[in-house]
Amino acid sequence: MVNKKLNIHHLSTKLAIINLIVIALCIIYSSILDYLPYFSDNTIYQGAFATFWFDGLGYFTNQTNLLILVVTILYLTAYKTKLFDNGQLVFLSAVYITLTALLCWAVLVPITIAYSTAIINISMSINIATMHLVTPTLFIVFAFFQYRHQSLYGVKAKFKYKKQLLIGVIYPVVYVVYLITINFISLPISMFRDGCFPPQGYVSIYAVATNFNPQCFVPSFKNGSTIPTYTDYSGSLVFLVVPFLFIAFSIGIICLYVYVTNRIFYPKQIKNV
Repeated sequence: MVNKKLNIHHLSTKLAIINLIVIALCIIYSSILDYLPYFSDNTIYQGAFATFWFDGLGYFTNQTNLLILVVTILYLTAYKTKLFDNGQLVFLSAVYITLTALLCWAVLVPITIAYSTAIINISMSINIATMHLVTPTLFIVFAFFQYRHQSLYGVKAKFKYKKQLLIGVIYPVVYVVYLITINFISLPISMFRDGCFPPQGYVSIYAVATNFNPQCFVPSFKNGSTIPTYTDYSGSLVFLVVPFLFIAFSIGIICLYVYVTNRIFYPKQIKNV
């Protein structure tokens, strides 16, 4: 049985506390960047509402960072429960936050730079680095020592490929369905921020990369301009390949985590996986 006492001096506990503080500060900083502009005009309700749903919760980045924040809080407050007996919750959270980091640096940042679909300044660069590098790295390190802690106490928490794939792929598939459907639903114009969303009300969560609707135009900031235009990049069904690549990438990360975790922490049980 795993040791049910949460030892404040244990390394995994210290890492959880560091995670909690850093993730909370990063989310607060990101929220300030998103919502502060609306306190200076009369669009705080409409602008904040749109930002919350489509610039906030709409992003996989924000969802996964909120997830690891919740998991960290649960670890520190509900460690004695069955939530952490088999490592499943920490495993899935580590997979999803890894997806956030890898997809950002391998796909989204290059696309953003190539198509000029966002203004990259110092504050935005800090936000990207913290939410896509700092918090993922800290949580992955925490997960590593959490598995090490369990293995030291003889917990048989080996992961099976089939089970982890069936459970782990649910969230990415649901998110892909959201990305596609939201791109073809015309929402009330009054819900959107002026200058940031196309006037017809369609939403592409990740600009060009997830714009499948020919009637949806994503913003473009060219030649250093801070005023976006929507005439350069319209959607195409060709980009539907992106969601399927996302799912395939998710499957690959899940399999990698199963292999690495079992190999490092439960080598004697691998033949039974």
